[in-house]
Amino acid sequence: MISERVEPSANLKLAEKIPIFRGLSANQVQQVVNASKMETFKPGKLVCKESDNSNSMFIFLAS
Repeated sequence: MISERVEPSANLKLAEKIPIFRGLSANQVQQVVNASKMETFKPGKLVCKESDNSNSMFIFLAS
């Protein structure tokens, strides 16, 4: 796993395209991006299971 802080200016446009954020203002989306961490996983890597407990939200994007 590669973990890094999200570059706000580079990822704001990406976040604005995610359907769950469509009802948010630009400022609210920016706040989400600022608080986010992007992680990259190798294909086939188990990221989480349905029964896992978490206080995080995951958004999966395929490249």
